[in-house]
Amino acid sequence: GREITLPRESLLHPQFCYIALGHAHRFQDLNAGKQPPLVYCGSPERVDFSEAEEPKGFVIVEIKSVQSSGLSVQSVDQQLSTPNSQLLPAAASAKAGSTHYEFVETPARRFVTMDVNLKPGEGTAEVLEEIAARQTEDAVVKVILRSQEEATVDEREIRRALADAHFVTPVSREIENPPARLRAPGLVQGWENPLSALEEYLKTTSLSEERKARLRTAAAKLTQDTSRRA
Repeated sequence: GREITLPRESLLHPQFCYIALGHAHRFQDLNAGKQPPLVYCGSPERVDFSEAEEPKGFVIVEIKSVQSSGLSVQSVDQQLSTPNSQLLPAAASAKAGSTHYEFVETPARRFVTMDVNLKPGEGTAEVLEEIAARQTEDAVVKVILRSQEEATVDEREIRRALADAHFVTPVSREIENPPARLRAPGLVQGWENPLSALEEYLKTTSLSEERKARLRTAAAKLTQDTSRRA
């Protein structure tokens, strides 16, 4: 669904001691170094690899006593919560005390990306060496294999080596120069002779013999007409 966006300034009332925001997963203070703090505490755990490098945790907030000029905090709160109300001049002069907060980092589950570049001739053994050099226990692991050609890799061995991981995503393979795949390789040899190429093509189809015969006749006629015009 659509998310409602509020201007930052619409929340920065001097009557507020601390503005706690939610939904965003990254810890951030949108009014850093100023009062009142406008803080996303973030999430205590990571949800995907885009958050792999983000510290996770929670916020402890200490709000000091409120000072006001002739107006109680309760009356300010009542006016702020009254629908369609306007703050009185006295309420506008009420100021919240300073607020201190501390971000406390939690031991969030790690998301580990293993990006392995395989040279020609390398395969499973090199991937296992990379796994042995990394800390994967209780982590969410993603393995990306990059090579110039199709590498021979046993994915079952890779998963066995990552048995201590919390979860392993499907192995991703990226080939820089993938070989061209021909639908009918035999056609290349008969390219100089269109009729031979047609015969190679017909071998790969499930057309009826009657249909094939009509195609041969039409191709022969077309070849003759082309030769005369040449």
